[in-house]
This record gives sequence, C-alpha cells and structure tokens, in this order.
Amino acid sequence: MTNGRFGGVLLSAAGLVLGAANGFAQEGSLGEVGSYTGVSMGGLGGHPVVGGTTGIVTKWAVGQIDASYMPIGNRTLRHRLEPTSKSQLFDFNFTVQIQVPVHHRVVPYFVTGPAMLFNRYQLQLTSPQGVPFLSGQQDFKFGWENGGGLRYYIADNWGVRTEYRYTITAQNFGRITAGVFYQFSAPWPLLSRGGGKRGQGAPY
Repeated sequence: MTNGRFGGVLLSAAGLVLGAANGFAQEGSLGEVGSYTGVSMGGLGGHPVVGGTTGIVTKWAVGQIDASYMPIGNRTLRHRLEPTSKSQLFDFNFTVQIQVPVHHRVVPYFVTGPAMLFNRYQLQLTSPQGVPFLSGQQDFKFGWENGGGLRYYIADNWGVRTEYRYTITAQNFGRITAGVFYQFSAPWPLLSRGGGKRGQGAPY
C-alpha cells in the first residue's frame, strides 16, 4: 500500500473514532492518557513493545485510541520467502475496555476492538547482475484485538494497569504489558468540560 493510500485510511479511521468518541461520552465522563511497555509473543516472537493511549472513561467502560511500536527483527506480518531485516510494527487501534469494578481501587476489565497494523522492513534481494541489495517494503493489515487486564487506582485520578492482549491478523500474536494512566475532568478531546474526580460523581 502506498503512503498516500495508507494516510487516507488513517484519516478515515480517525474520523470514525472521533465520531465514536463523541457518542461514547456521557455526563460525568473523564478524559485519560496513559503509557505502557511490555513484550510480545506468538507469531512474531518475543520483542519489546512500547505504546500510549488516550480516551474517555465512563462508569462501566473506557473508549481508547491506542498506538504502539514493536521492533520485530526479521519477522513480518506478510509471509516472505526472501530474507528480511529491520522490521518495525506500528499498531493503531480503537478499543473498548468493559470494566467490572469490584472495589474503589481495583477494576478488572475486558478489552476488544479493531486495529490497523503497519509493517515497515528491509527486503534482501539480488539484482539480475547478482549484486545483493536491500529494498524498503511496507505492508498494511487490518486486525482485531481481544484481551483483559486489571487497573489499580493509587489515587483518585491516576494508577497502574497490566494487560494481556491477543491480536488476530495475518500473523497472530499476543502482548503482555504494564503501564500507568492519568485521568482528568475534561473528557478527551473535543467534548465539553464536566465531571470531576473519581468519588465525586465520575466515573463512579
């Protein structure tokens, strides 16, 4: 897929996500930002992963835009017969965390949602003259992500979380991550201000 087509897909997806975010928000919802790190497993092997999130928190669910990066060495989303190297995977997804609040500070959740996966790598080829060279390649795949996790609120508006997520795509893979999150009273990103801290009417 060309850069232009890929950019068009991302812009279209961003528009859909913004529309969903406005529909998802409700009175007393909070905004949230977060970051995480972890490790992948499965079809892509074991590699480090880093990412960030932003979204809207309500009493029973969290709607998030999530972006992550993984250096995956010589693995690729698309099956290749030729040797590959310097492979990088970018994961852009919109997920919903269905929360099961069991305590003021402890909140297990299920997570699900669609993903757009962009894989950039070097393909090792040989010219007709027998000279080896590297060719930059990129692939774009859709996927679906499912999993579960646990949030622990250290204070009313911030905490830590751990999560397992499984991505169904051309090469299925899983991730275990841990990170931090921070919540604020203005729902992200274009919604009217309202609500407050947890324990003051939002999200529960």
